[in-house]
Amino acid sequence: MQSKLPKPLQCDVHRYIMVIMKRGGTKRMDKEMMKGTIDILLLSLIEQRDLYGYEMTRILKQLSDDTYEMSEGTLYASLKRMERRGWVESYWKDTESGRRKYYRMKDDGKKELISKKENWDWMSSLIQKTSEGLS
Repeated sequence: MQSKLPKPLQCDVHRYIMVIMKRGGTKRMDKEMMKGTIDILLLSLIEQRDLYGYEMTRILKQLSDDTYEMSEGTLYASLKRMERRGWVESYWKDTESGRRKYYRMKDDGKKELISKKENWDWMSSLIQKTSEGLS
């Protein structure tokens, strides 16, 4: 049986394609906003320790209380792009579970993460200020 998802809010541009399941309902996420956070999410994880792809998706799902699940296509396309830009590098490692491709942060990746977090903080602050209204 297929469930009906709620319709997106009416706006001039419909970009709401990501639906996040939450306890007691669903929440639609703006695709463009999510695209802007993928690098920050992945770089923040890789900065802490070397990780393999599936491990990253599992951690993100856990940290979001099972409300966000990054697709493999999004994950690996993003990691490949970040590798081309010199932000991360990959290497193969043999584990008990088999051979896995791990990703580690490079110096340019650290700089990029700092820059992206500063941009995010600035935008978040601006949104807060505009939400408080004009004085």
